[in-house]
Amino acid sequence: MFTHYRYYRYCLIWFIIFGCTQLYGQTKNNIMSIDDRIYAIYQRGCSHLRDSLIFTYMDSMVVLAKKYHDPKAEAVAYTLPLRYYFRNNDEDGMEKAVAKCKQIARKNGYLQYFYYAYNEQCTMLINMKEYNKVKQVLKETQEWAQKDNLDYGWAICYSQLGHLARHTYNYNLAIDYYKKARDYYEDANQSLSTLYIYIASCYSSMHDHDIAKFYYEQSYQAAVSDQERMTALVQMANFANQHMRYEDLDDLYERIQELSKTCGEPTDAYYVYVKLKHYINNKR
Repeated sequence: MFTHYRYYRYCLIWFIIFGCTQLYGQTKNNIMSIDDRIYAIYQRGCSHLRDSLIFTYMDSMVVLAKKYHDPKAEAVAYTLPLRYYFRNNDEDGMEKAVAKCKQIARKNGYLQYFYYAYNEQCTMLINMKEYNKVKQVLKETQEWAQKDNLDYGWAICYSQLGHLARHTYNYNLAIDYYKKARDYYEDANQSLSTLYIYIASCYSSMHDHDIAKFYYEQSYQAAVSDQERMTALVQMANFANQHMRYEDLDDLYERIQELSKTCGEPTDAYYVYVKLKHYINNKR
């Protein structure tokens, strides 16, 4: 017998499914190459990453993934709780979500989501300064990467080792790890844009500003989507502002405004500060 909550969630699942399946046919014209009807639900779920409603979107995706025989979409569905627990700094919830995501990803044959689960867990623990726990998780990740002999698995291992070194102020070691990760990301045909931002950040922290600028520019060149280009431009503008390169800042601000026409204005704190500084500089 349903409780009121379970009945409400059950009804909501079918409401979400009905709404999305009326809008899309059985095609895969999205960046994740999953059924468009399921991708529409995934996109809606991504707007509720701090809200427990995200589990209803996950359940809806799973129902449709089984109905339309889309095992990749099922694996993608189980990444939503990872992002929820990440944003809420919930270690226990994250551990359970990682176990489930890994299980489905391996069963369905989409190991990128197996390693994505480890990636989210490690990043959350690093942000929480739980460095000993990070090392334990990374040890397990490395063991799996060795068993699977998967480039993407090794890329995740080395990038997370880089994050750990960077957050403990060992910038040279972090750069070494990031550059090792770069080789594996290239072999796995993955974007290097974000990785170059991390490398640039390390050089900036060591006051090697010219090299840092080079890697920020590399990040923009390596971007494979407008969203990645926007992230790179905002980081470049923030760097220019930090080092009082105001001509560069003005130029980058204009480029951000132009790109905003196609992918929307950024909302992160870096951009808010850049926008404020640009406004102040041009009111003098």
